[in-house]
Amino acid sequence: MAVLGIPSYALIATGNMALAILGACLMAVVFAGHTAVIHILIVELFPTRVRYSAYGLGYNVSSALFGGTAPLLMTWLISSTGNIYMPAFYAVITALGTLAAVSTVKDRAHLPLRDA
Repeated sequence: MAVLGIPSYALIATGNMALAILGACLMAVVFAGHTAVIHILIVELFPTRVRYSAYGLGYNVSSALFGGTAPLLMTWLISSTGNIYMPAFYAVITALGTLAAVSTVKDRAHLPLRDA
């Protein structure tokens, strides 16, 4: 998303239906790759005894806070700055933040699932 966010949004913003569909499809493919692994990553961050609660709270609260307020925030940013690319910048910034967070995660593949 950090690499393709702005070019994809530029395609969407052209006003050409074919290019807009291409831009949306590019973003959908990138987002699908994120969605394919994020749930497994979040679940593996927590010990078995609190895994479902921690996953449910963490994922849903962050989705509500960031996803729920994104349309309002983007509308405000576009009207404040006059820049229609603000959603693309937001996507790139959040992708870079995700990359920073994910790069600190330790591999737990060979650890036991149950707490000792």
